[in-house]
Amino acid sequence: MRSEFRIPNSEFRIPNSKGLMIASPSYGLANRLRLMGSAKIIADVLAKEFRFIWEQNGDMPDTRWHDLFEPSPEFVELELRGLRGWLTKVLWRSPFAGPDRLHALGGLPGDRWAAHEKLLGFITDENTPYACVYPGQTKPCSTHAECSVALDPLWKHVGLRGQFNYKLVDMSDEEYVRRMRAFYRELRPVAAVTGIVDRLTRDFAPQVPIENDGDVAIAGPGGSAPVTVGVHFRQTDNTHFYEGAIPPAAYHAHMDCVIERFPNARFFVAADTVQARDVTRRRYGERILTHVTESPDVDPRLGDRYARLGQQAALADLIALSRTSIIIGTRFSSFSYVPAVWGGVPVIETGRHLRVIPWT
Repeated sequence: MRSEFRIPNSEFRIPNSKGLMIASPSYGLANRLRLMGSAKIIADVLAKEFRFIWEQNGDMPDTRWHDLFEPSPEFVELELRGLRGWLTKVLWRSPFAGPDRLHALGGLPGDRWAAHEKLLGFITDENTPYACVYPGQTKPCSTHAECSVALDPLWKHVGLRGQFNYKLVDMSDEEYVRRMRAFYRELRPVAAVTGIVDRLTRDFAPQVPIENDGDVAIAGPGGSAPVTVGVHFRQTDNTHFYEGAIPPAAYHAHMDCVIERFPNARFFVAADTVQARDVTRRRYGERILTHVTESPDVDPRLGDRYARLGQQAALADLIALSRTSIIIGTRFSSFSYVPAVWGGVPVIETGRHLRVIPWT
């Protein structure tokens, strides 16, 4: 009988059944949630046990998974730190590990190990309308899957790495989104997050269905009922994807269209700069709902994206956006797309006119 493939902590012993699906997310909060959900979906479909490696780096030097979400028996974290953890990763990737080796899909920029394991070719528009471009390049974000992956049936243990929406090659986008929405809604945010969410959404109007043509405009009839519209300004770290930051006026143009169709509309603004929120409040006044970060006695860490409290506030923003009736978001920002999937609400992509730099 073949012996079990072990990692240093015996609590995480790999079983001899159908193997493991290990998520190794990277970059910011929404990107990590997309990767985690993708891996969980694949694990469920292939009947593999789900595990994840949550590295404290990049945007999250001070935040762990359980700082954001309550523990769950379905989410077991692998602690692979220090020299011992590094040696474990080397063993996993080694071809000498035989059928028990960890085959990694996806990957980080410059991570030759992850790319080496291949995606069996990047699958394009033949099976998903929001597919990736070429190997070695990043892909535009979307509510659907950017990349379809094919798994060799002989691979027992599989790791999904990176920050995108990945789906199995034979899964439709519709099925992927349905499963991803279920994944998001099964998560249980910690009390610190739900407390912020309650404060952010206490003046929200009930969600109403708003038609959208899937592009950049609000379609269908309006109405006199009060509606809450989410607006996500992204003007800092994603500007290198295209020709500069999207100006606030571009978001305001869509907000003006909302008011034309829904005269009683109010807006929840999630922004990564104080300036974007200030200029928007000066333009729309009381239509802009008060954000917790605007309180005079607010803890400054709420606005610090690298602090644990700032990440909890970011998760609260994301959940609040998912409870609006439509989202005016930023193109290629996963923080706009995740709440749209989570809440099942349409999203308007601001910035469609800007030229994309494909090799970023």
